[in-house]
Amino acid sequence: MTQRTLAAALFVASAVSVPPPTVSPADALAAFARFKALEGSWEGVSSKGWTERVTFQAIAGGSAVIETSFGAHPGETMVTAFVPDGDRLLLTHYCVARNQPRLVATEVDDDVKFVAFTFLDATNLPSRDQGHMDAATFRFVDDDHVTTRWTWYEDGKEIWMEEIRMSRSHAKAQAARDSAVFSPRRRGAPIGGAPPCSYQDTGGPNTRVHQHRIREFPGSKTP
Repeated sequence: MTQRTLAAALFVASAVSVPPPTVSPADALAAFARFKALEGSWEGVSSKGWTERVTFQAIAGGSAVIETSFGAHPGETMVTAFVPDGDRLLLTHYCVARNQPRLVATEVDDDVKFVAFTFLDATNLPSRDQGHMDAATFRFVDDDHVTTRWTWYEDGKEIWMEEIRMSRSHAKAQAARDSAVFSPRRRGAPIGGAPPCSYQDTGGPNTRVHQHRIREFPGSKTP
């Protein structure tokens, strides 16, 4: 092998990324079960100020979970797929950046309330130095709340990270109802804090004042 050929071989070898260590097969399956349990409609609020509507759906006989995001970018839809691959769990993010990074689960805590994904490879990404989502974490707060963090990588370093707090749509509606039911209000006021209805006799048998308005009843005459 000539010196030039050897140098080229070493350059190619150095350009090949080493696959990150993965979690155990049992942890990969347990983490996938967590994502399957998210099925339904959610609302997300980002640390960057935007909101989104999110759906999770198990498809293909329960062999994959699809997360669909609406509204994070105006007029755009993004999709993230969670798929078991043998003994590991993969995440593929179909990004508005027009590339599709694949991440692999590299950390799962003991009670499967935290899952971390690390960059594995990507399609439509000529170089890892081109901007893309490079890492993601998911913290399962409870059945109705999840916090996820995404890291953007470009030019050999992490550029920024955003946090998205997601709540099930029905959980948010229930919280609003609970807030209305238990909010302080005057005795007799309807839910929501509106003042109680007050009727005042104006002197005639058929005319009353209802919240400062004159209400005429059949047979009455306007004073």
